[in-house]
Amino acid sequence: ESSLYASFSCGNEILSLDWGYPTPDPNRDLIVYGTQEGGLGVMNATANTALFEATLPGVLSVVAVAFSPLMTSYCAATLGGSSPLGFWDLVSNKMVVDGAALGAGVRVNCVEYLSSGMGLYCGCADGHIRLYDVRSNRVVSDEQVSAGQVSGMRVLQTPEEGAVMFCCSTDGVVREFDCRSMSKISFLLWLLFLFLFLFLFLFLFLFLFLF
Repeated sequence: ESSLYASFSCGNEILSLDWGYPTPDPNRDLIVYGTQEGGLGVMNATANTALFEATLPGVLSVVAVAFSPLMTSYCAATLGGSSPLGFWDLVSNKMVVDGAALGAGVRVNCVEYLSSGMGLYCGCADGHIRLYDVRSNRVVSDEQVSAGQVSGMRVLQTPEEGAVMFCCSTDGVVREFDCRSMSKISFLLWLLFLFLFLFLFLFLFLFLFLF
């Protein structure tokens, strides 16, 4: 049995919603939402009051929103506008990072933060999952995982197994990934491979030359 605790109307069709992470005052019990008409807002669920409401210029709709685990900012994936992704400061409600590095033609359907808050997985309409580094403002991983659109995504992080991602797509398949295998090989690893290759080459050369 349940009963209505509270309700809030923003006057538009709500497409996306995220509840804030547990945190001390003042950033507790917060909800961020995006609307069909390009609206973005933050409200306090306990006080049932709107803290921020705005219609983003040139944006047709806000299709996904998420709070950073650090509860210092939130992101919004948008359809239309100058960039498919934007990061907003929770105190000033000003955009602090423009995710234009994803590409002007990229459409983001869903987002999922890393537990550190420094990176963000973006599930895209072209079937790709892109890992966006908020600190450097660039895409650090780009993998096509589906022939259809990536429509939903969740990341489970455990101390024993690391991070596991579940994503669903419009091709009717739910997929599970080890997030570590989705990232690109690091520069140090390439150097290690190069060193091993040179070592083997030198060993074979000496073996053939001496014998």
